[in-house]
Amino acid sequence: MESRDSITIMMSIRDYIHKDNQDCLVVYNVLRKGFDEICRRHDPCLNLISIFFADLMDIITHYILLRNEVDNLSGSVDFRSFAPVNNFPYYIGYDDVLNGIDFEHKHYEKVAMGSIKSRSAGRLMNAAMRLRRQPSLTIGVFPGMHCMGRFRCKFLLEVPAISVPDFKAQLEIVFRCIDEIWQMLALSVPAENMKQLFKRHIALYVKENTENPRFDIDVLVSRKTTLISERIVAALCCVQHIPVVNIFHGEGFGLLDDPIDSYGLKVNADAVLGYGPFFVETPTDFPLSQFLYKKPYYICADSDIVRRLYKGPEVSLVSSLDDKRIMYVPTSFSGARFRIGPYRDMPDSFYLRWHEQLIAQFPSLIWKGHVKEKARRDLMPSNAKMLTRRRFEKCLDAADIFFFDYVSSAFFIACATDKPIVFFDIGIRNITPRAYELIKRRCIIVKVNLDSVGDLKEEIRAQLRDPRVNEIAPRCSLGLDNRKGRFETLYEWIAQNVKVKQ
Repeated sequence: MESRDSITIMMSIRDYIHKDNQDCLVVYNVLRKGFDEICRRHDPCLNLISIFFADLMDIITHYILLRNEVDNLSGSVDFRSFAPVNNFPYYIGYDDVLNGIDFEHKHYEKVAMGSIKSRSAGRLMNAAMRLRRQPSLTIGVFPGMHCMGRFRCKFLLEVPAISVPDFKAQLEIVFRCIDEIWQMLALSVPAENMKQLFKRHIALYVKENTENPRFDIDVLVSRKTTLISERIVAALCCVQHIPVVNIFHGEGFGLLDDPIDSYGLKVNADAVLGYGPFFVETPTDFPLSQFLYKKPYYICADSDIVRRLYKGPEVSLVSSLDDKRIMYVPTSFSGARFRIGPYRDMPDSFYLRWHEQLIAQFPSLIWKGHVKEKARRDLMPSNAKMLTRRRFEKCLDAADIFFFDYVSSAFFIACATDKPIVFFDIGIRNITPRAYELIKRRCIIVKVNLDSVGDLKEEIRAQLRDPRVNEIAPRCSLGLDNRKGRFETLYEWIAQNVKVKQ
């Protein structure tokens, strides 16, 4: 368990987080260069790095971030007390950092296409759809996704094997990328074990010299292209000239410049279903999340929950914090398994100590833990008097003021209300300059030095009477005044822009 009282490092926490992010950006930039090299030499759609970009980023950055912890926090945390990690995600545990990556004893198993329950429901839906005789577009979807009655939906239930051209040559480029990352980050351990781990992971899905499957669909709708199963299907659709529509998630979009957007949400997309117009209004603000392939068409749509909550641009003002119900809504802890970067998290020991420092200054606040905690659900601040893990939209009325330190789905939901918000800038996310101004107009912003937090209450009081205006909800979460449901907007676009295959 992390020590809360004594965290000893050789640099400031701000510098530590900056180094984490910069190290992860090295991984991203090298892989992006490898992606470009494969595109020049081979079929761009069947690009090994594109297909496995998210997996490469997750596993390598996870290893780098754990390594930085071991190198810098070993006096504060007993890393040998953590259980080994032997499967995906992300194969790597602290034992792999301490003793070398034990690729031979990992459990390599293909990730299923959805849960057993969702796949069973998909089979029933496929059987029902075959009874429909009227001509209609056929939309390929994945288990657990929304199905619109006016179209024929085909649920894709199995992860197909994929064959990529010149597999050995492409794999060699991946290996050269890993070597370059190791060299640029001056890692003293050999890169060979990481290469062998990836080779075994890739072998679950890539089969050489086999005929790629074909899909009898007119368009693919995908919502989790960070998942290898959906990226493989999207790549195969690209080869077959089947349009791909990717759905953004999170109740809002456009505040962050995050590489995961380029290799995840936008990959292989002909169109993306977004939130609000802000993302396309400020394209120059996003140098790290440029598209891997062509720029997709942007479908401007609503967050359904934000549409229900949003009443206008006015934000309520409070003259005092006294007797106000405050709810702090942090992101999840990462534990030993889910640290990835850049711009996603910090060591749990840092984040937990920050929670407790905040609560020490606001003892009566409600600590609303993440509903899908990635680490142990009992990892929480020791000094919190009021705790809940209810879904945020279910407990909005329990607070007069919201505290955030992370741009998340809950943040966009909170911004849809007229309640005051305090945003503590602790340096986790990469907010674009224009987006930062948008947040400043909606929220009280307090820049926090995690090495010396200072008097947070006084900094908030100094800004309480400053007028605020809510531009985040209409620009980052809502469509262009069409007041249509999110999926209604999507399927209307499909009906107008996709033709039935002859």
